[in-house]
Amino acid sequence: RKESSAASDVYKRQAERLGQRDRDGAGGVGRGRGDAHSAHAAVCARPADDRRGVESVARAQPRERDDERAHRHFLDDCTDKMAAPEITTEALSDVARAILEGGVAALPRLVRDPADASTTGAETRVDARSRSENGLTLLHMLAVYGLVEPMRALVRQYGAEVNSVAGHGATPLLAAVTAGHIDAAQLLLQEGARADVPATADADVLHASPLLSATRNGNLALVQLLAVARARMDVRDPTGQTPLLLAAADGHADVCDILLRFGASANDADAGGSTALMRASERGHVVAVRRLLGARADPTQP
Repeated sequence: RKESSAASDVYKRQAERLGQRDRDGAGGVGRGRGDAHSAHAAVCARPADDRRGVESVARAQPRERDDERAHRHFLDDCTDKMAAPEITTEALSDVARAILEGGVAALPRLVRDPADASTTGAETRVDARSRSENGLTLLHMLAVYGLVEPMRALVRQYGAEVNSVAGHGATPLLAAVTAGHIDAAQLLLQEGARADVPATADADVLHASPLLSATRNGNLALVQLLAVARARMDVRDPTGQTPLLLAAADGHADVCDILLRFGASANDADAGGSTALMRASERGHVVAVRRLLGARADPTQP
């Protein structure tokens, strides 16, 4: 679509300007994020034959590399296509990267204010509720990067929907949890995000539940945050795994403790009859076995 292509070009130019301002030492809000983030914004707008030097700088920064990998993997996982996308995923990515550079101050130039009746520049700004061909919104993108203050402004000032569901059932909360951003996850819960992803016919193992995602990653702080937010302890992924089964299999004894404390059944089994105690025992996770027995897991259950 011509409109989406034109918008994408504008966002790329905006990212380039923000990156250039940082490199020239203009002292903008994005400067504190470091040279690697500035380099990434510039890469988005440079021709392919001029990227080698900048990409080498980005590769030297582990934080930037991890953020970009999480961003790419999240986009790759959300493969379901909308029939009539309002904006391309590429354009949303460009906006998110510009906000990564410019912070909250970049939002008025990039996001349409629903309270502003003026149409000046509206065609070059994205609506906070616009959805891409994957069902993604800008809030999904910012959640992957863990940009708390821009996310807060996007929800409170620009009308972003905290429970927007993208391909395979992904929500902004799931995006933040999967990327390991506890502050972003906490903000979304405070703003009304549901702790559980609504059931969808196409939900896969990776997108079945924020709690399952946090448990798979062994992220104790996020598991506790979601448990306090009353996430379902009995949720199962398409293969029949519960959070406790996953935690026991991986030997995450402290995660098992939290799940049991918030109502997980010590004797739940998967489709094959394997219990959390069996999983922990088979893999030699002694501490997890002790915690499960302390919670009255039945050692005689077949």
